[in-house]
Amino acid sequence: MGQDHRVLFDAVEIREYPIVLGNNPSSTFGPSIEIGWEYTDLEPQDVEDHVNRKTIKRDARALYVAPVVRESLLLRSEQQYSHQDIEEAVREKNKVRQQRQRSNFITNNNPVNDVRNKVRYQKRRKKILRAIRNLQKEQEEEEEKEQNIYRGWWLPL
Repeated sequence: MGQDHRVLFDAVEIREYPIVLGNNPSSTFGPSIEIGWEYTDLEPQDVEDHVNRKTIKRDARALYVAPVVRESLLLRSEQQYSHQDIEEAVREKNKVRQQRQRSNFITNNNPVNDVRNKVRYQKRRKKILRAIRNLQKEQEEEEEKEQNIYRGWWLPL
């Protein structure tokens, strides 16, 4: 019942993935990059060695890869992408971005959505006004109780 259960790890297995040409439309300029499906298993490392190895902590800005660097990585990758492959992927990515922007514009400027938003606003407004009225009523009742507490008392001066 009072057994001490432990889990121990002795090795860290690391995989190396290739960089491939992606199609993520969220990158504003240049080609998108992703990691591929195939991987190479690297030599397993002792957990203590891996943990004690000095690692560089990066903030979000350090994770950004400039468009020129992404293109250079793709040109030097194992997949041997050509400039033409990259340009075609960028055109397709931009096309999808434009479609999303049009879709968002249509959705956000839809008269039905305007009506829905107005109804939601009116409902919220009614709730807020009701809450304010209830609060004011409670405050008035408290003030009245405070005033009535001494009613009928005769205080000699």
